[in-house]
Amino acid sequence: MYFRSTLIVIKASVLVSFFLLLSGCFKKFEEVNDLNTNIFDREYTGEQWFEIADAYFYLNFAGVSKARAEIIIPEENVPGLQPSNIAIYATADEMDPLIIDFPRLVNGDYGAIIDLPYDGLISYCLSLSIYITETQDPINTFEDCFSL
Repeated sequence: MYFRSTLIVIKASVLVSFFLLLSGCFKKFEEVNDLNTNIFDREYTGEQWFEIADAYFYLNFAGVSKARAEIIIPEENVPGLQPSNIAIYATADEMDPLIIDFPRLVNGDYGAIIDLPYDGLISYCLSLSIYITETQDPINTFEDCFSL
């Protein structure tokens, strides 16, 4: 009889411990609601996350004139778990919207080249957004202008 009651007490304590362990896993931390410094968060409130590293006139292999912008997303602007590439939604005047992959470069930054139609202008403005592929949604849009 003593053995049986001890076994019941052990089982009960194991179940209570298991319940407490699981309830701790599902606990919501209030600090999570205040996170807004990750460029992949919809509520991002930080600075512009990309830089226009260089811009110049370019003649492509078919002889068509283009305005080319080399864009960099510095490594320090990307959160700790860094993907191998970042999808960017790009728009500009005289250009249909594009989704461009920015691969991770050797130095840890992310970079890509965006070619715009050259129509004699010397100033261009690009609007770039982080593109969430699962929801097909551009977020955290910033616009930056450059001159050739």
